[in-house]
Amino acid sequence: IYDQVRDLQEYIIGIQLDNEVYDAPDYLAALKEFTIEDGMYAPLMTATEWAADLDGAGLLPMNGGYPDNPWTHDMIPQEDSAVFQMDVSGDDEIAVYNTMDEGVRGDKNLSYRICPKMTCEMGPGIQITYLCRPRIEPEDIYALSVCYLARGVNLLGYYVYHGGYNPMGKYSTMQESTKGFNDYPVISYDFQAPIGDVGQIRGHYFLLKEIFDFCHKYGEILAPMKTVKEDTKEVRCMLRSDGKRGFLFVNNHKRNGELPAIPDVSFELILEDRSISLPLGEIPSGACFYIPVGFTFGNLKTNYVTAKLCDSDERSATFLKIPGIRAVIGLEDGKEVEIQNGMELSGTTIYLKEPEDYRVSKGRWIESIEQKENTCDFAFCDHLGIEDHTKEYTVSFNKDAKYLRIYFVGNLAAVYNDGKFICDQYYYGRPWTINVSDFKKKEITLKIQPLSEEDLKHIYFSCP
Repeated sequence: IYDQVRDLQEYIIGIQLDNEVYDAPDYLAALKEFTIEDGMYAPLMTATEWAADLDGAGLLPMNGGYPDNPWTHDMIPQEDSAVFQMDVSGDDEIAVYNTMDEGVRGDKNLSYRICPKMTCEMGPGIQITYLCRPRIEPEDIYALSVCYLARGVNLLGYYVYHGGYNPMGKYSTMQESTKGFNDYPVISYDFQAPIGDVGQIRGHYFLLKEIFDFCHKYGEILAPMKTVKEDTKEVRCMLRSDGKRGFLFVNNHKRNGELPAIPDVSFELILEDRSISLPLGEIPSGACFYIPVGFTFGNLKTNYVTAKLCDSDERSATFLKIPGIRAVIGLEDGKEVEIQNGMELSGTTIYLKEPEDYRVSKGRWIESIEQKENTCDFAFCDHLGIEDHTKEYTVSFNKDAKYLRIYFVGNLAAVYNDGKFICDQYYYGRPWTINVSDFKKKEITLKIQPLSEEDLKHIYFSCP
């Protein structure tokens, strides 16, 4: 590894040692020593914690959480996971990040309670498996990230942010295969990631960018702020504050279902120098946001602003409207002013942006589709042990086509070009995008395995 990265050392900010080693701190310490001896070192030397014993390993603990857990092969929807909540105590099987709180692990890792909360394995999507095929929505990923920021996480690290293709090995394929619950497609490792396996951009790419822009702008202010649990059972919320100002985080979204709208919500926020009454009104179903409390923008002193903070300087402040929430500024004298884009208060210009609606562009590249006799092999299913009932189709496209979006219903499918196996995918209710820009022959063979009644007894789909 060192031979491959020796010229990139100045750009490497972190090195992760092993993964999910729970009870071997001496082993991890030895790995760190060997790594440094081989010439590799970074400011962040880390290990995945997951409530493991890292005491004495000399590594920073990293955690994370996923919007779903297909590795369990549950045949029921995972609706209200703890990763979408903010006030969570104790170790959680799906890695809710609270494992460094006092009393969770007895005497283990006492020194790690002073470490910043960081993640290396936040799920910005999830990989589908043969037996479990959850479909992720962009709002799931946004809410998960907001909840972790609310709990005090100061480093959002994701796995994986950009999907890709598994290479074909010389003697075997290289996908994960367990001959059971965790069998992946041979080529595609798309992960429903913000950037998919052929570079396609998904909705949560833009939602996460909003969070990253916020962290880039206000991370130094947010990082030392402590979490303050708000005394409310109806609203999932958390205040991060330094005692004088802070950010109030609210989540009313859950996966695979809806949380009802919450009427007449108000908060009583206690800071060091004042108490703030914040009458928010109704929180819509599915809402998820963070708003500034106790900030001064130029000469404008506020108690709160019921819109997301995007940017500010001595003369202006820019906010993003929260759908369904009235955008107002709560002044120190207790009065509220409804925000109008471009308005001026106390010499500060206030801008209010509307949320953008990102849509997939549409094109028409297909010239013909016709069914043909089967000519391509079924080897991409060898690791699944299923019988070949595939049907093949020849799909021709014009010379300007760069990507094809395939809407198919079946168990799984594969694409061949000029007889060569290109990629495969399991059906999970989303269109399948493939890159055809480098294909000299402007047609593909699409091989589809139908979905049988027997398949439906053993495979979980979260799509209708």
